[in-house]
Amino acid sequence: MRRNAIKRAVILSNAITKRKLGDREYTIAEIIDMGNTDMIYKEKLLNTLKKQYADAIKIAEKENETLQQKAENYVIGLFGNKDGKLNIEEIENTKKQFIINNTYELIDVIKIREKIDSLEKEINEFKAEVDACKSASNALTEITIEY
Repeated sequence: MRRNAIKRAVILSNAITKRKLGDREYTIAEIIDMGNTDMIYKEKLLNTLKKQYADAIKIAEKENETLQQKAENYVIGLFGNKDGKLNIEEIENTKKQFIINNTYELIDVIKIREKIDSLEKEINEFKAEVDACKSASNALTEITIEY
């Protein structure tokens, strides 16, 4: 019975006690809810973005690892294995051009790396600020219980 009375008093206090978070003022209940819902969705989004970005980089790196061998095969297929009459400079230029034309490069037109960094910063700052805010509120809040 006493536990329930304390819990009700804390919930009531959280509903009316306001704290500044960033440049806005919220009730402690709103801050707790944002931490329990908003940040969970943002963390899921962050994890998805990180995984997809890492997968894209891994694909490009894997394709580029085999590029040298593919260039060798291309040149052999193009010029054959003729002994003596091959122009080494032309073969090397053809191989270089093949590598240039077939190199995988991640093109980040929507600047996903910046979005990942920004979202990560936002989440970390929010968590730190919320922890400090809730700690201050818990330390300063007086409750009266009746049971």
